[in-house]
Amino acid sequence: MSTRIGRSYLSVGDLVIRDADGLGRHYGIIVGDDRILDIQKVHGDRALTREISLSVFGKGRPVVVEPAAEPAETEAVRRRAEALVKRGQLPYSLLGWRGVNCEHVARYVQTGRSWSKQAQLGNLLLLAGAAYCLLRKA
Repeated sequence: MSTRIGRSYLSVGDLVIRDADGLGRHYGIIVGDDRILDIQKVHGDRALTREISLSVFGKGRPVVVEPAAEPAETEAVRRRAEALVKRGQLPYSLLGWRGVNCEHVARYVQTGRSWSKQAQLGNLLLLAGAAYCLLRKA
């Protein structure tokens, strides 16, 4: 469950979410005091990992928080975030076919497992659309 919340209630490991430019939602993760790990698509199939403030992440839009299901292991979250920032760029793929999106990265840093509800839904809709087209032709 996601709720709007003030800075004082944010904890390391919480996901922060805002409307994306266009379709879907943009995800980041709290990695320290007013520090969000974020990825920014830079060109084509590449994304830059960076740490930014909550106000930069929000871009003037409402930000909601999805608290970690279990208390995050602060040091593990910080280690995974630091490794990604050190790496710099990642292969980017909105639907996760040949890379990751912002939600994959945020959930990986939070849990150690890379996954994306948005990508799963998008892939399911593509599959359903393809099946519909095939069945219409039959």
